[in-house]
Amino acid sequence: MRYLLILILIFFSCAPEGFRMSFMLDENKTYSPTNINDIILYLEAPSFEYEIIAYVEGSSGDYFDEKKNLDLALKALKKEAARIGATGLIIDDKKSSLVGSVGSMFGSESSNSFLNSFSGFFSSIFINRVHLQAKAIYYNP
Repeated sequence: MRYLLILILIFFSCAPEGFRMSFMLDENKTYSPTNINDIILYLEAPSFEYEIIAYVEGSSGDYFDEKKNLDLALKALKKEAARIGATGLIIDDKKSSLVGSVGSMFGSESSNSFLNSFSGFFSSIFINRVHLQAKAIYYNP
C-alpha cells in the first residue's frame, strides 16, 4: 500500500504546468507579443483609458498546494496575455475545484467470541485545481 501511495505522489508531482486559452474580441486586429514580466494584474478596472482585446483563461496543474496552484494559474494567464500582446489583465473570477484525493488506511483487527474490533489510522490528501478568468487589456504604458 505504501508503494502505491508513493507512485501516486510521483505521478501527481509531474502534473502539467497549466492550461491557458484566449478569445480575441477582434480577430482582424493583432498586437506584438509582450514580455510576461511586464503584464500588470488588476483586481478592478483601472482608471486610465484602455482597450479590452481578449478574454483569457488560465488553470493550474493538479497539485496538493493551493498557493502553488494559484501561482501556476497566474503564470498561465500571464503567458497567454503576453502571447496575444496584452499589457495588463483585469482578473474577473477565481475558482478552486477538487479534482481528486489520495487516501490510505493502516490498522489492525482483533476479535474474540464476544467482540470484534478494529483500530487504525486513516489519512487523505486533497488535490485541487485553480481556474482564473480575466480580461486582457492593451494600453500605452
